[in-house]
Amino acid sequence: MKYVMKGNPETGKLNLPHLIVAQSYNCDYACIGCNAVGNGESINPRRMLKIVDDWRAYNMGDAIFHLKGGEPLMFEGIWDTVNHAACKGLYLFMTTSGSKVDQEAVKRLQGVYDKTDGQVIVSLDGSREEINALSRQRGSFETARSAIETLVESGVPVAWNYRVHRGNQEDIGDAIRLANELGVEQFNVLYHAQIRNRNGNLEVPDLEVILPQLERARNNRARDMLEWSVVDMIQRLGSGKYDCNGCTAGFRGFAYITPDGNVYSCPNTVSEKHRLGTIDDSFENLFENGKNLREVHKERLVCKGELEAATKDKEYQRKLDEEEELIKEKIAKTETTSEEREPIAVCFNRNY
Repeated sequence: MKYVMKGNPETGKLNLPHLIVAQSYNCDYACIGCNAVGNGESINPRRMLKIVDDWRAYNMGDAIFHLKGGEPLMFEGIWDTVNHAACKGLYLFMTTSGSKVDQEAVKRLQGVYDKTDGQVIVSLDGSREEINALSRQRGSFETARSAIETLVESGVPVAWNYRVHRGNQEDIGDAIRLANELGVEQFNVLYHAQIRNRNGNLEVPDLEVILPQLERARNNRARDMLEWSVVDMIQRLGSGKYDCNGCTAGFRGFAYITPDGNVYSCPNTVSEKHRLGTIDDSFENLFENGKNLREVHKERLVCKGELEAATKDKEYQRKLDEEEELIKEKIAKTETTSEEREPIAVCFNRNY
């Protein structure tokens, strides 16, 4: 299923409730820029089943249960967890490097997605090995590409997370073409990430380089795959149909659980200020605790979580401010007037 994280700023609710859980940060890779460093902490598999039950009980309608890591396919009790979520009628999302997508995993995932919908989101930062290796584990390109190909051929819904930095920013067009060839249904462009190269230098990409590639791809058979990407967002906001009022962090129905059992408003806002509580609290109480955070995330057109991280890095903050001004300029050039606009909030980072 294609998916865009959106919410209604008037009600403060996410359109489709979305719970993200990192049962553990353990991973077999060590990628540059990854802030999920394994320290041995992990949520007990029995507790994972209870989290599924509690999430289902809180949401009587459609809702997403999303596993991040670390590497989810290394989690203890992973198949019990995902099958339980599917049997409860939850949409299942999983973000993976693809390193553990072997034939057994594919067969098990086929069984899961026979029961429900969702996405397996594979992280890959290049259209070929030498580009991917700039920010991901060296030698991991073919593993991830093969995982995407095998999953698609097996009927498992696949999305691609492409984390952009200065080293791969000119490769986006080629990566989108490869995603199209492989049959990926959604291509997520993560252009806010604070990546540093192996020499420690900040690698925030140039949005002026990214946008033309996305515009060409959007106009050349990749429109559906790039729905609500930054270039699509500019077109939609400029159409006069929408009034964007910030990001979805702090919205009722959106939460992120870390391996230590703490709950935050978003994976990009893991700080005490954005902590909603712990897994011992009810979801009702957690979201009540988060309602005041919505005011913090209003009126910006870049990821507020990344923006907050940038307060400790003036160069990074300057780059994000430049990105936002460019987006505003692009919207203004395409903007048309409309008496009625739909109020929305969206996830600008698309880091599901």
